Amino acid sequence: MLPRLYKQRSPSITAPYQFFFMGSYIVLLYYLLIYFQTILGASPIQSGVDNLPLMFALAGGGVVMKTGCAQQVMFVGSMLGTVTIGLIYTLDIGSSTGKWAGYQVFVGATPSFVMMHSLTVAQANVGPEDLSTVTANLLSFQTVGGAFSISSGQAAFINRLLATLPKTAPDVNPALVLATGASELHNVFPPDVLPGVLEAYMIGIKAAFSVVVAFAGTAFLLTFAIPMKKLPSHATGEAPIAMVKEAGTNGRATTNDGNAEAHAGHEESDCNADEAVEPGTGEGAAQKKKNKKRKPNKKQKAPAVQTNPPSMLMSQLFPNNT
Repeated sequence: MLPRLYKQRSPSITAPYQFFFMGSYIVLLYYLLIYFQTILGASPIQSGVDNLPLMFALAGGGVVMKTGCAQQVMFVGSMLGTVTIGLIYTLDIGSSTGKWAGYQVFVGATPSFVMMHSLTVAQANVGPEDLSTVTANLLSFQTVGGAFSISSGQAAFINRLLATLPKTAPDVNPALVLATGASELHNVFPPDVLPGVLEAYMIGIKAAFSVVVAFAGTAFLLTFAIPMKKLPSHATGEAPIAMVKEAGTNGRATTNDGNAEAHAGHEESDCNADEAVEPGTGEGAAQKKKNKKRKPNKKQKAPAVQTNPPSMLMSQLFPNNT
């Protein structure tokens, strides 16, 4: 992003906000599936079905469209998102379906209120020439945030898993646990050591969930720095840029239509003048102009001159000799 845009508070704050909030959401999606496959023993397809309640979302964009208060909506949504992600952290071995399904509904209902409002705030406070730059910058922060959060969650998960395995399953090779896929734990390890492996896995997943809570909490704190004013489209005495452009276009169209009508009027008057017949001539002015502009045809031959035979010429010149 251009350095001059970083001097504005809206683009410079919404970018890190999108970094942390979207990062938390991506890690949550990733490790919830691992929780379903390892702790609950679900297949990859069944874990995707169990993850559907997280996709439940409310139309938070309609609130901003109606009120123009994007900062307040982002504040409330980030706060509720952090709390509901904290509920996901409480999931454990043997948690009931009502808990993991109900918590996902609460989590899924909050991101829609804040998911893309940072882009709305950033675009609403810059000129038309900077819209593409601000949009690309925000989306790049969002992508990089997902990469960083996944790396952080993976590091926390593996470190806690390796630190716990010697206590819960001392006879199990940690390298074998890491090499085994999440959906294959119940097939690879025998029933006598499987509970210890699952316990270590659960502690590692909770460490990843703690990273999610940290990222969401940081995004919530960043909402305090976002300007609290309404969007320009809802502020008193300010019109959206699109409306101004549309009004300008309509004004130009009206002017052009007026010019076209005037030009058509001039042409019509010229035609009427050409059709007027001059008194006493019976000839219109237009026909007179055409006659003046008409040039003689250079290729037209002169009329043939009648010639007489020589005998007739001599009789005419000397009549007395005949």
